[in-house]
Amino acid sequence: MKALYLNVCPNCGRGEEDQRLLKGLPCPVCFPYEVEPCSLPEKLQKLRKHCHFREKVKEFERFFEERFGSKPWNLQVYWAKRLILGRSFSILAPTGIGKTTFGAVAALFLGGRTYIMLPTSILVVQVERLLKRLGARNVVAYHADLSSREKKEAKERIAKGDFKILVATSMFLSKNFSLLEGKTFDFIFVDDVDSLLKKAKNVDKVLMLLGFTREEIDEALKAVEKPGQPVKVKRKRRGLLVVSSATAKPKTKRVKLFRYLLGFEVGMPIGGIRNVEDVAVFPAEENVVEAAVSLVKRFGGGALVFIPSDMGREKIGEVVEALRKAGVEAESYEKLDEKLIEKFTKGEIQALVGISSAKNPLARGLDLPQTIRYAVFAGVPKNRILLDFSSMTIPQCFAVMIAVKAFLEPNQANRYLWELKRYLTVDPEKNEKARLLLEEVRRFLAEALMKPEVLKRIEESPNLWLDRTPEGFALLIADAAGYLQASGRTSRLFAGGISRGASFLVVDNVKAFNDLKRRLSWFLDEAEFKPVEKVDLNRLFEEIDRDRRKIGELRAGRITEEEKSLVKPIMVVVESPNKARTIAGFFGRPARRKVGNLTVYEVNAENLVINIVATGGHIFDLTVGRGFHGVEVNEYVVPIFETIKKCVKCGEQFTGEPTCPRCKSEEFLDKLSVVEALRELAKEVEEVVLATDPDTEGEKIAYDVASMLKAFNDRIVRAEFHEVTRRAFTEALKATRNLDIHLVEGQTVRRVADRWVGFELSQHLWKIFGSRRLSAGRVQTPVLGWVIERTEEAKKKQGLLTVQADGFKVKLTIPDAEKAKELYETLEKVRVEGGEEWVETVNPPPPLSTDALIREASRIFGFDANLTMQLAQDLFESGVITYHRTDSIRVSTAGMSVAHRYMAENGMEELYKPRKWSEAGAHECIRPTRPVDVEQLRLMLYTGALRGRLTGKHLRLYDLIFKRFMASQAQEAEVKKRRFKVKVGDFEEVKEFTVEVLKEGFYRFIPVKVETLPEGEFEVSSKDLKLIPSKPYFTQGSLVEQMKERGIGRPSTYAVTVSRLLEHRYLVERKKFLFPTSLGIKVYSYLSQRFGSLVSEEFTRKLEEVMDRVERGEIDYNEHLLRLHQELKELLEANV
Repeated sequence: MKALYLNVCPNCGRGEEDQRLLKGLPCPVCFPYEVEPCSLPEKLQKLRKHCHFREKVKEFERFFEERFGSKPWNLQVYWAKRLILGRSFSILAPTGIGKTTFGAVAALFLGGRTYIMLPTSILVVQVERLLKRLGARNVVAYHADLSSREKKEAKERIAKGDFKILVATSMFLSKNFSLLEGKTFDFIFVDDVDSLLKKAKNVDKVLMLLGFTREEIDEALKAVEKPGQPVKVKRKRRGLLVVSSATAKPKTKRVKLFRYLLGFEVGMPIGGIRNVEDVAVFPAEENVVEAAVSLVKRFGGGALVFIPSDMGREKIGEVVEALRKAGVEAESYEKLDEKLIEKFTKGEIQALVGISSAKNPLARGLDLPQTIRYAVFAGVPKNRILLDFSSMTIPQCFAVMIAVKAFLEPNQANRYLWELKRYLTVDPEKNEKARLLLEEVRRFLAEALMKPEVLKRIEESPNLWLDRTPEGFALLIADAAGYLQASGRTSRLFAGGISRGASFLVVDNVKAFNDLKRRLSWFLDEAEFKPVEKVDLNRLFEEIDRDRRKIGELRAGRITEEEKSLVKPIMVVVESPNKARTIAGFFGRPARRKVGNLTVYEVNAENLVINIVATGGHIFDLTVGRGFHGVEVNEYVVPIFETIKKCVKCGEQFTGEPTCPRCKSEEFLDKLSVVEALRELAKEVEEVVLATDPDTEGEKIAYDVASMLKAFNDRIVRAEFHEVTRRAFTEALKATRNLDIHLVEGQTVRRVADRWVGFELSQHLWKIFGSRRLSAGRVQTPVLGWVIERTEEAKKKQGLLTVQADGFKVKLTIPDAEKAKELYETLEKVRVEGGEEWVETVNPPPPLSTDALIREASRIFGFDANLTMQLAQDLFESGVITYHRTDSIRVSTAGMSVAHRYMAENGMEELYKPRKWSEAGAHECIRPTRPVDVEQLRLMLYTGALRGRLTGKHLRLYDLIFKRFMASQAQEAEVKKRRFKVKVGDFEEVKEFTVEVLKEGFYRFIPVKVETLPEGEFEVSSKDLKLIPSKPYFTQGSLVEQMKERGIGRPSTYAVTVSRLLEHRYLVERKKFLFPTSLGIKVYSYLSQRFGSLVSEEFTRKLEEVMDRVERGEIDYNEHLLRLHQELKELLEANV
């Protein structure tokens, strides 16, 4: 392939061919020969800065190796790169990487005034020794172990500024800021941001030490309070700030000042990552406590023991005592206690006991990856809520309503849940709206739940436990968040991946256990408890202890050079900002920063530090004004690409123009800024992973990005995933590939053909009709012709006669409209004669492809094609359905597993019958990614297990996709059918009805209408006649269906084609039907007469077939484009 990209030479900014760009070379004007750019400094322009950066990185590596005798970690080099580039940032890194060592080395390497801020005096002493060992001079260290005289001398030196490096605690900053005020630091390294943020004003103090004024900080605070407000900061050199990630959510809003003034946010790398074996223990004769004690006695130290909230805190003492009697050293852990932690770490205490709640310090605040080996739950984590409707709080009402939603009126329950969610943290005593809502919900719940039949259904439920107590009814609700938080203490991120952990759940209540499993499935892709007897416990603990030894070796610095390369920083490029946000959320709370205009999400994932960034769709399009409509045609066809501009005022996207072609505005956003930001990011990382959408458009975007970045990073790979789930994403990162040039060429042929045909035909329309708003295209023109033809056919009418008699209603279709009128006038009686009856096996329909989704959403909901595709895009990016632009109905083994799990978990396993539906293609059908129906999806949204702004329309579309897919994997149905002959006057019609369902099968998901007719002659009680088209008008759905059947267009263009016809006012939509306008008829008439072969269905279909062959590598794309150009030229010359 040959292509020219304008204004992107990494050295001078001229245009450059893709082949040179992909070799990492500047344009031939800058460098006539293919040589390493940095080897010719006299030729350097923009690349001079990049070459200097590369040299500084090598200098850091040499600097590090000279002082330590070994190479730095990959991540330490990554952090150094960001400092060399002048960026402040938050460190997201697993334990044992050497963050503190990096801070010390960076202070020496940068050479300016530095403040290394540490959480404890012990660390201050250690870092001071390290700095002196590395040859640092003029270091002041302030800590608790100094004598009074030494403290006084240290403070005097600090006050005078007589130091190069200050090493002190964050507490020192709080208490002695007056000594530092007025001084500026070139570099501040905060080793424990949690300690810093204990005092909110510490944020201001750090910013002032970096050179920001009080006025600038106050200005930024206004933006924190009112997001969107611009922050004005004087352009001057500031110091650099590096902070470690938070382990708890910062309580102060002031932490957001880092975003507004330094361009980054503090991350919190917890939550989504776990490598825990979940084991279920069903005690036979022992009680729950005895079973828990037996487990701890068997597996030894490093144990956390959790008591369910419903048992009460007094149970903790009982468990501690039982453990001690069994010879296990155990202590209660109800508050942070440093001495207790120290004893536990040393092995003097074998088990810590606390409540299994996300709010409990044992579950929330303990991060000891080398020490904690396993967790034991003495009972299912659960909360007990007394159904006292006069005193229930908003959070209690919310929790109860989530639990019992299946027994409530759905519309009312959904409305209350959305409203309650808004007020979960609001005090109803201080907010009138919250108070009134609480009173209303209490009444609703009291009325709904106290009905005897409802109470009976709750008691019969497999996952709800209703206690009858002297105080009234109490509901036990499983605490999934508490379980995840507590069991997650056993599995932490470290330089070798995610440490192995074990969680033993001693089941005290089977219903609560079922409820817990159900709720965990909302948070985890695969939530499974294995019975203890089916787990190889010896092997499990070998894996657990192996990882603890590795962590210990890492912390002691006993690591090989190979192990230093275990954790790799990469950049993942996707198209959509929503998708970037969803992926980042899989791995905890990401560190967010700005590079140029791009938002970057940084997360930890096993042995990777991932920077996720979105292009916002296509970056390039064909230019205008050069070659043949943006394509040079000689011996080779060379498309000329230029970055896309978007008008700020009207939203028009364009290339090749100095102003907006629609409104003439000079204000526009140029995607060249995206290229520049991606290049800056590419410098930081070891590898760039192009994870754009899994289709030809996504491949072309990936090719564009690779071309732009090769000069800045030569390790660029492609990753492809068809669903936005953590499993699919991590699997894709392990199975990267090279770019598929055939797919890129296929998409280029499509774009060039669209441009040539579209621009040529459009220019003729502008001349004839005098309007530059008109356009034509190789797909939309024949489709317009179909609508015009169908409208003509629809002029022929037929009669739809509706007859009602003796409790039944029947509709008859009469082909002759005049005959229908006659029958209507004379109709008095209707006769029904019963006919043949038979049993029929009915196969389920296949799962949905794009065209079928658009058709069904149009038929059932009246959604237009654009709306359906936008809703599907949102569902895909939220991770709940697979890729929605597909012609395939194939079902993968993963898809079959989703269906099987859902049916098994919901008492329908006998319905399951797996089907592939198709063998061909890498793509899949559109299906759910989890065994979650629409009601469960609602609960996931309410509880925060699924983040995203999904509306009622999204949920309706999801329900359609879910039910259609489940039906496709279910048993056939068996029905009894019967024919009836209906006579009115001298007209008769045979009707066929399903009169009985003998075997439900897939009808469980897509119910069938069961109906019959009485036999005999009946007086007509009412009648109605409508004259309807003999052929129905097109809807958007049926038009897309026609495009698929006739081989025109692709899943990515179906909706776009219809919307363009409507935008250009060639079609109008009335009552969901499509009609041509007079303009549409005139345009089509002109084009079909002048350029009949060019706008014919046959031409477009053959072109689509050629594109498919190019994508498969069967034909040369250049030869095809040359031939297409010649055909167009001859045709256009003949029509001049």
